[in-house]
Amino acid sequence: MVEADSANPTTSDLSCPPYLQHEQITNSLSNDWQYLEGEFVWVSAIYLSHLGKDMFMMPHAKCGGDTIYLYCLKSTVSRARLLQVLLSIKDGNHLELVEQDTLVIPCKAFRLEPLSKHTGYMAVDGELIPYGPVQASVTAIKAKVICSVGNDSVV
Repeated sequence: MVEADSANPTTSDLSCPPYLQHEQITNSLSNDWQYLEGEFVWVSAIYLSHLGKDMFMMPHAKCGGDTIYLYCLKSTVSRARLLQVLLSIKDGNHLELVEQDTLVIPCKAFRLEPLSKHTGYMAVDGELIPYGPVQASVTAIKAKVICSVGNDSVV
């Protein structure tokens, strides 16, 4: 499920964005959300352009942006096509391979809910998580970086 509202959140604190304030993972979603149901073999939620030094997943994503991109491969993707996608991620060329078995969905928030009762694998940032619903949203969190720059000075 993907949040349809494209309004930018204006909160500057650490509170939940307006479009998720009442949407706990156990609650049903409101009619403001767009729903997409299907069988997928891969769903990546991408906030930054790179997921790793050799994974240029979303070239136009900006640090501090207000969009999460869901990159999805449907279960109809062939093994040859999947291999082609995996080999082209290094340069970001996989986005040129978008066909009927590939979706790129920009959103502010999303919820993934496995529909099958089968067990499976899910990972968030490389960490295995329990098989079940997952949701995330863009927040207005900022960070301060402190580092040394030669001669023990701090910036």
